[in-house]
Amino acid sequence: MPIKTLYDNESGLVQTTCSGKISYTDLSNYQKSVWLEPDVTGFNEIIDFSEADLSEISFSDLISLAENTPKVFALSLHSKLALITKTDHQKQLIEFYISVNTLAETPARSIKNFDSLNNALSWLSEN
Repeated sequence: MPIKTLYDNESGLVQTTCSGKISYTDLSNYQKSVWLEPDVTGFNEIIDFSEADLSEISFSDLISLAENTPKVFALSLHSKLALITKTDHQKQLIEFYISVNTLAETPARSIKNFDSLNNALSWLSEN
């Protein structure tokens, strides 16, 4: 599977790396499997897309993922989601996803896009 997830109970972090071609189904399955996990409630999350091919992901896919967030979300609204991108295409898609979440009727946790793991970790460590 092109999505690998590590759970760090000590630091309260879900860290996910995506590589290769990622489909809507991959992201939807990830969302359902990780975001429904009661053991990670309150955890911050990093999803690293820097090595992922997101060419199969459409804007309508991202709207669907954002609309499903309240249905599958077990993580706390006080947690943060850091997304890491490298290419302009990845950044464009992620910024769109962030915008859709910001406009959602249901409150969303803080979400930001970063260009490196260090910058993402720094933001997650802020109160």
